[in-house]
Amino acid sequence: MTVTALALVCVSGVSAGAASPHDATESFAHAISDGTTRADSTAPQQNAEVDVPTSGDKEIVAAGVGGVVTIDTPAEGRGEVADDELTHVYGGQLDDSRIAVQPTADGVRAAIAIDSADAPERYPFELGGDAKRLVLDEQDGSVWVFGNGKEPLGHFESPWAYDADGRTVPTHYEVDGTTLTQVVEHKAGDFTYGITAHPKWNKKWIKKFKKLFKACLGLTLSTEALLQLVSSPNKAAKFMVRRLGWFGAVYCGGGILKELL
Repeated sequence: MTVTALALVCVSGVSAGAASPHDATESFAHAISDGTTRADSTAPQQNAEVDVPTSGDKEIVAAGVGGVVTIDTPAEGRGEVADDELTHVYGGQLDDSRIAVQPTADGVRAAIAIDSADAPERYPFELGGDAKRLVLDEQDGSVWVFGNGKEPLGHFESPWAYDADGRTVPTHYEVDGTTLTQVVEHKAGDFTYGITAHPKWNKKWIKKFKKLFKACLGLTLSTEALLQLVSSPNKAAKFMVRRLGWFGAVYCGGGILKELL
């Protein structure tokens, strides 16, 4: 199995009130597309390792490394399918909200439409299957999903959010057990509704980093151990200086950055 990309998107102000169900679904899908384009994220794409439910009351099922992750979203009701035949839009369990799910080439994206300023700011996603614990990176706000082992099943990248005018909206993750909550602070400022947020997951960097780390330092580490070493620039720099000295750390660090950027 391959590592699964797990991504949450929040979209505010794509109102379903006056529009027909089809128009509301298309508007929601276009808002997600605009946000992911702005953030240089992945487009929806068929993925045989992701099971997108026909009903919002059912869980998303996605393959991961050495196991399967299920995602229980705050959705309900039968889904409407957008014209792209990939975006499924459901009613929301919370007031003035809807949920959409899209498969992507490297995993799955969830989305939240916040239809008014009266909508809540907290949207919980319960992870199950082989997901046993969530690790929040205090440096960048990303979240790693682990099973019983030391290798991750998937990853939620640092969340971001923009309003309809392109302004940044405060957003972050909170974790409690196996519940990941995305908080979008749309009530914190004078934002224009049409807020889109999307944390993107990417499996490639960690595999390449581990390969380079082994070649440069002669170490083979689990992903969890590597994350502890490089979770912040200071930690990574201090470790490399202790291991290689100043000249070696600069030389090796430069090579790693060249490969990753």
